[in-house]
This record gives sequence, structure tokens and C-alpha cells, in this order.
Amino acid sequence: MVAKNVWQAGELRERIQIEAPVLTTDALGQPVRRYQGIATVWAAAESLSSKESLRAGQAQAQTGWQFVLRARRDLALTTEHRIRFQDKSLAITSVMPPTARDRWMVVFASEGASYS
Repeated sequence: MVAKNVWQAGELRERIQIEAPVLTTDALGQPVRRYQGIATVWAAAESLSSKESLRAGQAQAQTGWQFVLRARRDLALTTEHRIRFQDKSLAITSVMPPTARDRWMVVFASEGASYS
């Protein structure tokens, strides 16, 4: 999928949920980062790449994704947010924010990445 300026609504076939981090405390009073859904939107989704790495002696796969969604001025996505897609949590790795004339936002995310 190539980022383009002209998309048709019918190309946005996948439902994704945008989640924002929320700091809470656990039973011992320690801060814990959790995620809370802030928006569910239609998007075009494409798997970009897949790579394997060795972490702690175990092979782990990591898949990159590109999502195109309608630009929303009330949704300022950053790498602190994440995407829920097909029962997976994806870390947002970069966001191409829309310009004043753009109707589309392009979001890159990674499956298998760790959250800080």
C-alpha cells in the first residue's frame, strides 16, 4: 500500500482501536501503565515486513504494519499510543500527521515490539 492523497471510503475495511496510556497504581501502590481505548476507526491495513530476532535466548517475530485512516483533528497520535488490531496490540512506531489539506493519516506500527 502506497500512501496516497486520494482514498475511497471502501478501501478502509478494517476496524482498529486506538489506545492511550493511562497511569494507575497496583495493589502495592506502584505506578503501572495500562492502555485505554479512546477511538475505534475504520482503516486500510497492510503488513509491511516481518523479521525475527533472538531475545533472551528465544526467537521472536516482529511484524510491521501500515494503517491509513481518516484524519481527525481530535486525535493527536504519538508513539505513546498503540493500536488494537485483530486481537493484537501494536506499538505505534511513527505517525505521518495530515497537513491542513490532507484527509488521511498514515500510522506505522509494529507487532512484537516491547512497550516501555
